[in-house]
Amino acid sequence: MPRDKSKPASSSSPRSTRSGAPTTWLEFLAMERKRLAAENPNIKHKTLMRKAGAAWKKRKAELEAQQEER
Repeated sequence: MPRDKSKPASSSSPRSTRSGAPTTWLEFLAMERKRLAAENPNIKHKTLMRKAGAAWKKRKAELEAQQEER
């Protein structure tokens, strides 16, 4: 399916912060999946998703706490 030319290309919008930290769930999941698989290559999908979800919630809470400090 051709890209709609009226919208800017996705590469023009930054997906992560300057520190390189992922800002979307899918980016975070990809990074967390690699990390968890490196720790335990035999990890089951359900366990991986549960741990990744918990890490995402923790990260979001930390970011919100940093925003409140400012």
